[in-house]
Amino acid sequence: MKYLYRMFSNIFKPWKKGQRTLWYKIRQLEKSMALLNDKINGSHKFSTFELEALSAKIGKLKPKRGRPRKKT
Repeated sequence: MKYLYRMFSNIFKPWKKGQRTLWYKIRQLEKSMALLNDKINGSHKFSTFELEALSAKIGKLKPKRGRPRKKT
């Protein structure tokens, strides 16, 4: 019985430690890119103060903890 449970859980929950960290890094990168694109599309003129604030905001982005949601 335990063998069957383990087999099914491995099939339906294929998240290993390395995959989770990769997924979080990718999500963090996507968020920072979206932030940059919004800023670029909003205004074409940048001041150095705005760019510094934007880079600080990107640096503070942290991925949420826990298992990621399944995409359906």
